[in-house]
Amino acid sequence: MSARIAIVNPISLLGQELREGLERHGDLWSEVRLLTTDPEAVGTVTEAAGAAALVEAYETDSLRGVDLVFVCDWSSRLEGLLDDRSTETTVVVVAPEQAPAGGVAVVAGINLDLAEPGGVLISPHPSVVAVAHLTSPLTSFGLQEAVAHVVQPASMKGQEGLDELFEQTRSILSFAEQIPQEVFGGQQAFNLLPLDLSTQELVSQLHSVLGEEQKLALKIVQGGVFHSLSANVFARLAQDPGTDGLQDAFDDYPQTDRVSEPDLLGPITAAAREEILVGSVEPAPGLPGAYWIWGVMDNLTRGGATNALEIAAAAITAGR
Repeated sequence: MSARIAIVNPISLLGQELREGLERHGDLWSEVRLLTTDPEAVGTVTEAAGAAALVEAYETDSLRGVDLVFVCDWSSRLEGLLDDRSTETTVVVVAPEQAPAGGVAVVAGINLDLAEPGGVLISPHPSVVAVAHLTSPLTSFGLQEAVAHVVQPASMKGQEGLDELFEQTRSILSFAEQIPQEVFGGQQAFNLLPLDLSTQELVSQLHSVLGEEQKLALKIVQGGVFHSLSANVFARLAQDPGTDGLQDAFDDYPQTDRVSEPDLLGPITAAAREEILVGSVEPAPGLPGAYWIWGVMDNLTRGGATNALEIAAAAITAGR
């Protein structure tokens, strides 16, 4: 039996990717409801899985009869949603900076077996997804520690972030005096800025995906690029496989694709791609068994909607 699905806050960039992605999983669902907590979005006519759809206001009974609900743009005001649903309704929270308490972080391809129907499942922040996939192939070599530095794009701030970065770029290039700063608080174009985001919860999600025994650290900064994030990962291994051995590990890993020209790999290359692209894999001088790994990933596809859709497909299939 096909599932009845809802998307809460479907007008965001992530919501758009989800709506388009549902078409690829048409055998899993029979109905899609679009719901919003934003009064200004109520009544919006859009598309879901290739068909016209109307966005309706989220009410306490909106999830009646729904088998699975995707939640974009999670915030504390949505905590009541977990109480409104039936215990049989699966909730998939997509790419949150702060996740609901008690949710289970799932990264497809690593711990998809935890996507149980009726649960609260977290499709983690894109940085968690990227770092999990860049370190998971290393665990067979005895991963002793991993430190990841991630540069996130403007699209992590939604359409407002893209628009402001565009306007800032145009203002600078046209020598205009006014540079919009409402989203980023300063000049983001051609710039890197510190990000006011605690990574404690994100590292906790990484541990739940990769294992509590792993020593992991994560730092995220805001970059002046439009789409796709970049990750530079330092990894120390107990058994040194050599550069060729590490490259083979990434070649054999389904979610990564090693590029032929690593010196030219940047975030733009990953835009609209489903896999994590791996560039340079280099030994850290003077540190035996330690390596630097460079990777890029589209935060809206593999880091967002694609991971969430694969979680949903696993939960729906398990519930049949």
